[in-house]
Amino acid sequence: MDLVLLHPELGIVPAVIMLGLTVLLGFYFRHYFFLENTAQRWYRIAEVMREKRSE
Repeated sequence: MDLVLLHPELGIVPAVIMLGLTVLLGFYFRHYFFLENTAQRWYRIAEVMREKRSE
């Protein structure tokens, strides 16, 4: 995004492309954290199941 802001003579096309990539990156981060939190939840569930089985 800095490239577009520092060099406005490049035009609107690079700005639109960079904006699109920024939006996609935001969705990627959201999806990654969703997957990571889900995996951590599964580990907690597995730990509870192990504790109940060993009783």
